[in-house]
Amino acid sequence: MLPQLKKFLILFLAGALLGTTGDYFHHVSNTAGYNHPSFLGLAWWVPFLFGFATLGFAFLTRTTDYLFRKKSKRPSLAKVIISLTLFEGLYLFSGYLPDSSKTKIAILYILAVVLVVILDPSVYAFVLSIAIASIGTLAEVFIVSLGNFHYTQPEWHGVPYWLPSLYMVACVAIAHTARYLFNEKRIYV
Repeated sequence: MLPQLKKFLILFLAGALLGTTGDYFHHVSNTAGYNHPSFLGLAWWVPFLFGFATLGFAFLTRTTDYLFRKKSKRPSLAKVIISLTLFEGLYLFSGYLPDSSKTKIAILYILAVVLVVILDPSVYAFVLSIAIASIGTLAEVFIVSLGNFHYTQPEWHGVPYWLPSLYMVACVAIAHTARYLFNEKRIYV
């Protein structure tokens, strides 16, 4: 298999695994659910959705790096693992926080902002995380509108107000992973 193809496959599988695991947390905690589940309460297409979404967000991140001439160093493997672990932890936490909406929203956004600033302390990363959060949230609004998926406590077009906070941290985790995989020779995907 070609070296570049292996990197795309790693990125796809990481997104499929971590995203599906996070959604499983939301299923078990009764935060969200699928209208036609096929395995462990999740729909069969969930790993593919997260895998392709990860590739899309990585492509967007790497493209904006290139367009804005962001000189990003290759992060260490430890930083990638920490980023992915903190994202998955926030995903889990979002499912098990008490349902008091205002409190949950405040806690998740404070944690998201703190994590984004700690993991990638730049205005560029913060703005990119907000852009990715907007795209991801709108994509979920679309999926909910199709009737394939639902949140148990929707607040805005079928999704909760706290949802973008997860995408903010996902953006940094995916950016670190993509930069780790593709920055060996400053190749932009």
